[in-house]
Amino acid sequence: MGMDLEGRHALNESGVYFRANIWAWRPIHDLICKLGSDLISNTVLIRMNGNGGGGPKSSDVCRTLADRFSIWLEHNIDGHSVDGGCYVLVAKSSHGGQPFATSEQVADPNIKTESAYKVCDDHLQEFVSFLRNCGGFQVF
Repeated sequence: MGMDLEGRHALNESGVYFRANIWAWRPIHDLICKLGSDLISNTVLIRMNGNGGGGPKSSDVCRTLADRFSIWLEHNIDGHSVDGGCYVLVAKSSHGGQPFATSEQVADPNIKTESAYKVCDDHLQEFVSFLRNCGGFQVF
């Protein structure tokens, strides 16, 4: 499952479409709320957390949000995560993925775990590019 963002009035290809899986969308949405709550109404912010078509209509709002994300990225490295109560092991499995951690593993100080809800800097940069060029967007 994921969130598909469609640009309302895309200026170019990077503003047509952006996708984030559910694990990455939560931290992206968290940053949108933190960085843009004065730009986007609470009703729209809530609707953006589902697949119902919520999202800002204004290209100016999106460009301002892109500027704020860019500044945030300058001062924060290693992406962003939120604690949603679901964790993965930091060590990758033999197939390259990160297995979900049990509650016993999370409680064990000798086992490294992290939130499953995380987004990397590269994906955030893609989102910034989308914001600059989407002309407003909807989340589906």
